Amino acid sequence: MRSLTKTQSDEVKRLIRAQNGRLRARELVDVARDKGSVLHTCFTWDPTKAAEKCRLYEAQEILRVVTVVIEPRNHSPVEVRALVSLPSDRGRGGGVYRDITCVMNNKTQRQELLELALDELRALRGKYSMLNELSKIWHAIDKAAIK
Repeated sequence: MRSLTKTQSDEVKRLIRAQNGRLRARELVDVARDKGSVLHTCFTWDPTKAAEKCRLYEAQEILRVVTVVIEPRNHSPVEVRALVSLPSDRGRGGGVYRDITCVMNNKTQRQELLELALDELRALRGKYSMLNELSKIWHAIDKAAIK
């Protein structure tokens, strides 16, 4: 995911305000289509490059939805994602996906997956920190991170 400049971010916020607090992705694309828009450079306009990006995105979606049933010790079987992408593998030609069973059986990779999970939970906390009803969950995340 690319980051936005302050100007681009401000433009998105302006568009949302102009639409009474709502904005559809299609509307954002339509505004950015204008070469004079500060958002124009956020998109890939070359049809060939855009199509390839779309196919890579679709491939990643396929890899993310493959599941496997695992049977943790002393627990009921659970269906989980069969493949995971570790941070140390990212950036190598579009990312690498690893078999979850292999990752769980490798101490270093398992620790990396745990750190990734905690980072994602912290990001979720940042996104929903205004919901006081979730404070017990945030506390539990903090407690798990200390262990």
